[in-house]
Order: sequence, then C-alpha cells, then structure tokens
Amino acid sequence: EDNIYQLTKQLLTDQDEYRKMSQASNPYGDGWASRRIAEALLYSYGYRRARPDVFKDK
Repeated sequence: EDNIYQLTKQLLTDQDEYRKMSQASNPYGDGWASRRIAEALLYSYGYRRARPDVFKDK
C-alpha cells in the first residue's frame, strides 16, 4: 500500500519520472488486436471481400 502511494506521488510530482513513464512503449500492444482478429475472421469466412491489412509492429 505504501509502495503504491509513494510511486503514485512520485509520478505526480516528478516531471522527469512522469515523462519517462508516459513515453514508454506499451508491452500489451496498441489496443487494436481484437479488431484485427475480427476482420481476419470475417475475411476467412467470406463475410468480407477485402483482405485485412497486414499488421506491422513499429
């Protein structure tokens, strides 16, 4: 509990730490995986004519 408080306080008061955290890459992706999966499934089952774009990570 104290660790969470201290780290939150640091992010709110230390601009350099906040900047580092806010510009870090997201280890969980870009948030669009479910959309890409749905589009691929629709294409695979013939519900979509256009092939989905190939995903390329940065």
